[in-house]
Amino acid sequence: MADNVGNRLGPRAYFNYTTDDDEAFMVLLDESVAEALGNTKSTIPLTVIQRSQKRPYILRTVLVEDPASGARKEVVIGDRNSSFMTQDVSVNVSINGVAFNVIGRKGEQKFFPSVSAGGGGS
Repeated sequence: MADNVGNRLGPRAYFNYTTDDDEAFMVLLDESVAEALGNTKSTIPLTVIQRSQKRPYILRTVLVEDPASGARKEVVIGDRNSSFMTQDVSVNVSINGVAFNVIGRKGEQKFFPSVSAGGGGS
């Protein structure tokens, strides 16, 4: 089956995600893409990461590119020790029968609540 680049409407499933601080979450990801990059499907109920701007983390990802078409995908990596995150060499991966190269990595980021230097009162 040929990859529909940029199509995020394929079958989705929950996958395990462990933060750099050892917190376990589930994230909803494109099933074929997540599995191709070694993510593990969730089999036990874990806290689901909150959506959108309420999410306390920006998840770690790799950027993959199809050298033939130049199409790119950013893919979440649930295991911080994944070889896709730790190798400094170009890594190839097949997604839906299309060969992609890992061309970049982005580490996890955590948001901390801002503290108001408040005060006030008269």
